[in-house]
Amino acid sequence: MYKSQNKILFVLFFSVVLTTSFFAYSFQDEDKRLSKFNNLPTIEKIDSLNNYATNLKGSNTDLRIELGRKCYTLSQQENYELGLIKAQFNIGAGFFHSLQRDSALTYYRKSFELSKKSKNTLWVMNLSINLGQTFSEKYKFDSAMVYYNLGIDNAEILKDSASLGYLINSVGFVYWKKGDFNFALENYKKSLKILERVGDDKQVAASLNNIATSYFQLGNYKLALEYFIKSSELRKKYSPTTSPIILTSIGLIYLELDDTTLSHNYFSEALINAETTNSILGKAYANLGLGDLCLKQNKYNLAIKHYNKSKEFYTELNDQNGIAKLLNNIGLVYLKENEIKIAEKYFLSAYKTSKQKELAQSEVESFANYANIQILNGQYILAKNNLEKIYKQAQKGNFVTSRLKILNLQGLLYEKAKDFKSALYFNKLYNNLKDSLFNEKSLRIISEIKEKHEADKKEKENVALQYENKIQKLDLNNQEKEKQYITIIVVFLFLVIAYLIYQNSLRKKRNASLLAAKNEVEKINEKLNKTNKLLQNLISTKDKFFSIIAHDLKNPFGTLLGATQILKMDDELSEEDKKELIEIIANDSERLYSLLENLLFWASSQTGKLKAKKTNVQINSLILDVVTLLKSNAKNKNISLNIDVPKNLIVVFDEFMFSTIIRNLLTNAIKFSYHGGTISIEAEEIGNKIHLKVIDQGVGISKENQTKLFSENSGFKQKGTDKEKGTGLGLILCRDFMKENDSIITLSSEVGKGTTFELILPKAK
Repeated sequence: MYKSQNKILFVLFFSVVLTTSFFAYSFQDEDKRLSKFNNLPTIEKIDSLNNYATNLKGSNTDLRIELGRKCYTLSQQENYELGLIKAQFNIGAGFFHSLQRDSALTYYRKSFELSKKSKNTLWVMNLSINLGQTFSEKYKFDSAMVYYNLGIDNAEILKDSASLGYLINSVGFVYWKKGDFNFALENYKKSLKILERVGDDKQVAASLNNIATSYFQLGNYKLALEYFIKSSELRKKYSPTTSPIILTSIGLIYLELDDTTLSHNYFSEALINAETTNSILGKAYANLGLGDLCLKQNKYNLAIKHYNKSKEFYTELNDQNGIAKLLNNIGLVYLKENEIKIAEKYFLSAYKTSKQKELAQSEVESFANYANIQILNGQYILAKNNLEKIYKQAQKGNFVTSRLKILNLQGLLYEKAKDFKSALYFNKLYNNLKDSLFNEKSLRIISEIKEKHEADKKEKENVALQYENKIQKLDLNNQEKEKQYITIIVVFLFLVIAYLIYQNSLRKKRNASLLAAKNEVEKINEKLNKTNKLLQNLISTKDKFFSIIAHDLKNPFGTLLGATQILKMDDELSEEDKKELIEIIANDSERLYSLLENLLFWASSQTGKLKAKKTNVQINSLILDVVTLLKSNAKNKNISLNIDVPKNLIVVFDEFMFSTIIRNLLTNAIKFSYHGGTISIEAEEIGNKIHLKVIDQGVGISKENQTKLFSENSGFKQKGTDKEKGTGLGLILCRDFMKENDSIITLSSEVGKGTTFELILPKAK
């Protein structure tokens, strides 16, 4: 036992001796480097020592503080203001890198005040950056913003684009930390434009990465992935390894897209790179990603293991935002395992950390999870009050995803409390906000597409202008040459005549080149015009598509949800009420199915994916099939269906498209016919064509509205005789399918007397 203790003591003693020797050697080495400044004049010595301290690496914090204090004493003796500014800056930086933020702030402020007093704009800007960074690290975001904006003002005065880009990027990072991702994105994009002009690849890569993380938080995973890849490609210019932060971020995107295999590959590669480069933040972020993956795969023990590892690294970095997120995530794991008390402890811990550090979004998320625990524990009044409180905070901070979660929890709360009316109310609020969020996201994506298109357009215009400038420079150079040649003409007349003939041939070639260039520019303009028209058509198609989704699809779904919720939750409904609700569900389901079918066919036809497969079609049997399908609809309105179509009539047409056309026309005829009316379907052979008519005795269509029926952009819709609703897609689909099969559709109608649709179809040979 004593031998083993002696061995341990020997090892400890040997380690201390080695460490002491190492530091003694390091300081001796530093003393040798610093000794060369001893014989310099005092001012020059102060500047050299200050510069040496500024260039020291982060691990030499003690030496930096010591040199800063030495320079401060010398600068006081010489009454040297710039030396005092730099010395206090170095002392502050030493404290900052040794994680003593309050001491760092003290010296940074002294240096800042002296810089302001001496009107040194450069150092006011530099210290604004350091003060903003320190306040941001302390989660004092308002103070950080004050100094960053002051730095921006001074950078603009100095016309220092590199610092200006960095400062705007820092403002974006403050917004990002606060959870305001739209403002963060706006500032990151401003920063990127400036830094690209400067040509600082490292800062450009950082801005691209920041833009990607903002798009990720806003749910635009396509653009997030695009910017992460750009950042990664740019990093290859100055770094042999891929950033573990970028790899983890790409992994998180694939996790959101439910590709667990790819996300695992990226997280694993990120962890290997982080360990290779000893990146603490990289290790923290990669373990966080692996924890999220395990949580999604229900591997709860592994999720806890990775989250705890990540928490250790974030604690080492003193990153309270990361710590709060991890506490919240660990709580979610325990909630999944039904460990309610442990989950509650973690949610409360996350809430306290977030509140203390003014992390608004994290505060809302963790407190919402805590309220969920209260619901599970049956503490409905406490949960109700807490949810109402944090919903206001979520509204104030514009945290839309948090608002969705809170509304969902409020619906759950009232459902558990048997207050079904309030539950239905909050479910409606939840669905409305979800629809609004979807529309906002769609508009943002379209805006990005437009922005990208405009950028491409400007780039092409710039290329054309550069080409034109090149031609103009060539013209100017040639004119100068001609002046020189004219001077020589006097002496060398015969040579000049020969030279003029030569110049004439050159001019012809140049004119041909100019003509070719002009033609090229005209071709580019023609292509741009075609692209603009194509984009306008795509936007029009998109607008129609989203309009139908937002309005025509939402209403039946809302009715279905409301009716099914009532059937599910209310056990005291009478048989008559139940029958009425079931009839509502059946009718809306039928209308929804018809709408979806038309919508999908129309979308396919718009994208060119739906092509006609023409065959010989016996129209009589197909018409009878459609009539059988819609017989019950006609019966409901006591409408007679008369079919006068000879069996021997065969057309060349896509069978599926023909059935869809007849179904839409017959559905419209029933919809707009009065009770007790008659609908006729007649066909006859005229030359090499088959003329098919669908005739009703319904409400008819005015001449003004007839022109709108086959247009996507008219927005024309008309309710049936029993207030039946439509989308306006049916006749547009008929038009497109007829065109695809080289056929013609026409109509004649009179208000109050009815409508006739005529199809002119190619007869089979």
